[in-house]
Amino acid sequence: MDPMLPSLFDRAVKIAAILAMFVIMSAIATNLRYNLQTDFVSFWAAAKLALAGAPVAAYDLDLHRSMEMAAVAIDGTIPFTYSPPYLFAVFPFGLLPFAPAHAVWVGTTLSALCRRYAQARAGRRISCDRISARSDIRYRRNSVL
Repeated sequence: MDPMLPSLFDRAVKIAAILAMFVIMSAIATNLRYNLQTDFVSFWAAAKLALAGAPVAAYDLDLHRSMEMAAVAIDGTIPFTYSPPYLFAVFPFGLLPFAPAHAVWVGTTLSALCRRYAQARAGRRISCDRISARSDIRYRRNSVL
C-alpha cells in the first residue's frame, strides 16, 4: 500500500469538510437574510408556545402557525409532528430570539455530525436507523441525526 494514500485521503476529507462548512454557513446566512423556511421554525414555535405555559398549543395548527409567522414569513405551515417528550429537546431554543436560536441549533447539529464522523473514523459502527423515517419523508424534513 502506498504510504501517501492515507495522507491524501485525510487531506481530501479536510477539504470536503471545509467546503461543507462553507455551504452550511452560506445556507444559514441565506435563510436568515431572506427568511426562507426551515424545519427549525417549527421547533422554535413549539418551544415558544411551551414557554408561554401552553405546551398543548404546539399541536394547534392555527396557534403554531401564528407563532411561526412571528419568527419568519413562511408559505404554508410546518406543523410540529413530534411526540410531546421532544418538546424537552427544543424547549431551550425558545429562550432565544429566532436568529440566535437557529444559529445555536445549526451549530449543535453540526457538532453532533462531526462527532459521528469522528466515531466512524475510529472504526465505530454508526446506526442510521430512524423510527420516524416515514414522518421525515412525509413532511420533507432533512434531519440526518
